[in-house]
Parts: sequence; C-alpha cells; structure tokens
Amino acid sequence: MADRYSKHHKVAFFGDLTLANCLDWCVVLCVSGWLSLLIFQLGGARPDTMVISVALLGVALMFHTLCLLADNSRDPFTLNPLGLAFFPVLLYVALNLYLVSSYGWRGQEELLGLLQGIGLFWLTVQNFRTRNHIWFMMLVLAGVACVAVLLGIMQFFHRPEWLPQIFDPLESQMYHVWLPTQYLGRATGSFGAPTSYAGFLLLMVFPFLVAGFSRRFSPMARAFFVYAGLMLVGAIFLSMTRGALILLAIGLFLLPFVVRAKFKTIVIGWLLSALLLGAAFFLFLNVNESFRERINTAIEIGGESSRPVMWHAAWKQFLDEPVLGNGVGAYDFLFEGQRPEGFNLSPGHVHNDYLETLADQGLIGLVLFWAPVALILYLAFREWLRQPDTVRISSMRDNGGNLRMPTPKFLISAVGLGLIMFCGHLFLEFHLRTPALLLLFFLFLGLLAKCVPIKRVQIKRTVPLRMGILVCGFSLAMLIPLWAIPQYAALIYVQNGRRMMTDFTQNLEELKRDEAYFDIMIGTLREGVQRAPKNAEAWSDLSNAIAAQDYLRPGRGGEFGREAEGFARKSLQLNANQPQAWINLGNALSLQGRMIEAGEAYRKATEIAPNRSDVWYFYAAHLNLLISTRPQALEAVEHSLRLQPGREDSINLRRKILVP
Repeated sequence: MADRYSKHHKVAFFGDLTLANCLDWCVVLCVSGWLSLLIFQLGGARPDTMVISVALLGVALMFHTLCLLADNSRDPFTLNPLGLAFFPVLLYVALNLYLVSSYGWRGQEELLGLLQGIGLFWLTVQNFRTRNHIWFMMLVLAGVACVAVLLGIMQFFHRPEWLPQIFDPLESQMYHVWLPTQYLGRATGSFGAPTSYAGFLLLMVFPFLVAGFSRRFSPMARAFFVYAGLMLVGAIFLSMTRGALILLAIGLFLLPFVVRAKFKTIVIGWLLSALLLGAAFFLFLNVNESFRERINTAIEIGGESSRPVMWHAAWKQFLDEPVLGNGVGAYDFLFEGQRPEGFNLSPGHVHNDYLETLADQGLIGLVLFWAPVALILYLAFREWLRQPDTVRISSMRDNGGNLRMPTPKFLISAVGLGLIMFCGHLFLEFHLRTPALLLLFFLFLGLLAKCVPIKRVQIKRTVPLRMGILVCGFSLAMLIPLWAIPQYAALIYVQNGRRMMTDFTQNLEELKRDEAYFDIMIGTLREGVQRAPKNAEAWSDLSNAIAAQDYLRPGRGGEFGREAEGFARKSLQLNANQPQAWINLGNALSLQGRMIEAGEAYRKATEIAPNRSDVWYFYAAHLNLLISTRPQALEAVEHSLRLQPGREDSINLRRKILVP
C-alpha cells in the first residue's frame, strides 16, 4: 500500500515522497555541503576543518543506515559490490601504520583521509540512487567551481595575498591565514596552493566542456557550459602550474573523441584548441613577468630541478623495502639520508602520488589502491563503447532534432575524462594528500561505478539482518567521529603551537620578552602532547619552546634546560630519526653547561641529515661557544655555506668566528 500511495505523490526533481527517498536526499545534501566546506577551507589542509569533515561523514553514515532500514518493501537489499573495492586497501594501510611504520603520528592523517574518501565512495555507490541525485551533485560542484574561478581571478588581479578565513571548531571562531610568499602572483583560489587549485580545476573543467560540446543539453545551456569551461581554462593559466597546463592540452586533444564528434569537427576542434592555448600562452608570456620567469627557468634547467631529486629518493626508498614499504608517513624523514648537496627545499611529499605510495606502502599498497581504480575505469570505458552515441527522445524539443547523448555515456565522458587527466597530474603532484581533492577523486570514481552495469548483490530482508544493519551502521556513524575528532583536535594544538614557535623564531627581537606569548605558546604545545602523546615532533617542539624561555627569564637556563632535555629525550625515544629533536636536545644540554654531551647531540643531527645546511649551522654555533673548538666551528659553518651559499645566519656566524 505504501508503494502504491507513493506513486501518486511525487515532487518535480525530488521524486517519490517516501521516507527512503527523503533520507537519500539527506545523504546527497550532506555530501554536497561536506565537499563545499572542504573546497572553500584550504582544501581541508588544516585539522580544524577536518574535525567538521569527519563529523559530516558520521552524519551521512547515519542517514545511510536509516535509509536502508526505511524501505519497508519485501524486495531484497541490493548492494553494488564495487562499493567494497577499497576496503582491502583501508585495512592494509591501517595494519601498515600500526605494525610497519615508525612514523605513526604522520601516517595517521593519511589513514583518516583515506577512511573518509572510502566512506564517501561507499555512500556515492549505494545512496545516489536516482539520476536527479547525481545531477544535483554535479550542479553543486559546477557552482562551487564557478565560485572558485571568481576567487582565483579576484586574487590574481586584485588581492594577491588573499586566503579564506578558517573556522576553528574548538574555539568557535574564525582566524586568518597568510599566503606563503612563494605563491604571491599566482592564483591559488580557496586552496592556498596553486598546484592544488589547478588540480581541482583540471578535474572540473572537462565536465563543463563535455556538457558544452556534446549533444545533451539545449543550445543556451551548452553555450553557458562552454563559456564556464573556458573560464576554468583561464583560471588554470592564472595558477601558472605547468603540469596542469600540459594535462589540459592533452585533455583538449582527446575532447573531440570523447564527445563523438565527426572527423571534420575533430580537426576544427584541434585547431581551435591549439589556437586558444597558443594565444593564452603567448599572452601570459608577454604580459606576466612571473609566468615568463617560470617558463625561462624550465627551459634553462631542461624541465624540472627539484622534483627529480624527490622522485629519485622515493624510488630508492621503494627499492629498500619493495613489498611492504617503509611505513605510512616515512618518506619525509627518510629523505634526509638521501638529500643531495645543494638541495635546500623541505619536500614533505614526493610530488608524485604513485611513487609516494610505493615508498611508504610498497607494491602491496600500490596494487590494492590502484587495481580497483583501474577496474572501474576499464568497466566504465567498456560501457562507454557499448552505449550508442545518441538516442532519440520523443519528448524533447529544440534539442538537436530530438537526439541526445544517453545519460550513462555523458556521465562517463564528463567524469571519466576529468578523472583521467587528474590521474595524469598525480605523476607531478600529491593531490591525494589534499582532503578535498581526495574526496572528489572518490566521488568521481563512485559516479563512474554507478554507470557500470555490474550484477548487484541481493540479500534477503530479515529481522536479524535489519538489527545487524542498525547496530553496525549506527556504531560506525558514532565510533568513526569519536575516534577521529580527538586525533584532529590534537593536531590543531600541535600545529598552532608549531606556528607560534615559527613566528617567535622569525620575530625574535619583538617576542623574546613577551611573557603572555610564551605562556600561550607553551600551553598550546603542552595540550598538544597531552592529546597526542605518541607524536614525536610535538614533544620536540615543546622542548624547543621550553628552552626558548631563557630569552624571557635569563639566569634560569639550567632549570629550563633540564625540563627541555626531558621532552627532547621523550621525542627521541618515540623516534630517533629526527635531526631537529637532536638539535633541541643539544640546546637543552647547552643550557645546563653539559657541552660535551651537547656536542654529541648536534653531531648526531649531522649524521642523520648530512646535507642540511641548518643542521651544520647549529653544530657550528655550538662549537663556537668554546675557544678550543673554534677551528672545528669554522669548518662546520663553511660546510653549511657550501650546502647553502646565501644562508644569512651562517654568513653572520662565520664573520663572528673570524672576527671574535
């Protein structure tokens, strides 16, 4: 009776007025707001945003569970088996993190991000049940992309330093962040990094262009999509991301084939694309000095200078542990032992997601993650070939003679082309470490999986099964946020304390007598280690901050040194492969007058990071404290300058040693 009743109560676009459909829409709306939040909050790069993100995952899972229980029909539960495709890699990453990795506090962020991405993939595959759910999601993303383009244009031409304010859920207030100086003059949109912004645009530009050039919508709608797509192309140029521009050119080359254009149209499309990209390229080259410098630098060095160094280190790490990898989060720490002389960047990530997966998780991790992706792309491509180019719709008017591209083929074309170009960009970037891009990646994969005609799993509805769904669904919806939110909250304190320590170092003369600043900074770091006691870097940062109190209260160095020593040793007990922790231990021992032990700590830092100029600077500064070791201090500071010739503090120290 309920089903017959619902058939007579439909709402345009919304569909049946049933509880199950309403709950489906709740999931779709939750996912839409979730993705929009991450995109407009630096792509989810800050843990403040991820507290809300994981809470929204819990809400969406709760709606999903209720949706499964709300259908009172006698039909069996129907599940898409592709929704389970990424569960093995989630389990493997968790085991790798806790059994293999020695850098768990770093890898935990990756596990939390992967958990949310796979959760979103499951929701997309199982809950986006009607075409209108998918159209609504694509409409929201189209609107977000248009706003992102406008933000990039505003930033590039009007306010180059602009970034969105970040909401801190712990303090219930907004705070400002500042754009790194190396990105000034390039569009970063709401992501705060031009490469991430370009990755987002690369993912979104092809749905617009496919919608504009395929026989699917009305002429007016197609004109809008083409215009919006060209705006996204322009925004990619404003980001000045060379890799994205190369992938954009490849995608435009493939576009005529994807929309099934005739040969004559394909040739015209190629010519127009070449003309468009060539005109934009030479316009930027002539009017924008930053773009011209980037191109000239690329020509002079024959492409890239920094990425090959990071790629080589990652490949070497993979060869050391090819099966299981070195552990999730290990790359950045192990890089120090492979850093070549003269390379003074802090990589953080490999700038190649495939290589980083190999280095950290080994072949097993790479296969478990990318095999399902390849399977979904293969099945989608096979379905794309099977679908007709156009179908006749008798009810359509003024739309290409009642012919249009069928919905599955259109979605595979629009989403698939963007996804493939995005995967190509992963050879140059680490987009899957940016939460917003990771979730969009899984959303697009889920939409492709929806288009694949695969046999569904049917499970008979029984009372025990319903009870099991209720218990498991609500347990996951509550336990995931209850586990993840404290992890992100701890990261908020750790990162805020580290940011304050960095500001203190950069504004030493202004802040070294500011007692209130010290109290807030140390209190924040203490809260961080209390919430994340296994975060070795947090203990090291706290040691550094405690020792820095010697600037504020001279004469109490021994007291501060003893406390700082305890925190530094705690950090090294958790992980001894940290040059900064050894430096902080050396600082703490120096404050206590234990100079020989301090020298050993500094020397240990140089062994872990032999080609880092700052490590040699600290060692030289320590050696300069004693007259007997000044010759060694001069050798150490000159080595620091060989590694980084323009390092200002090393130059000043060398002058001080030569002219005491």
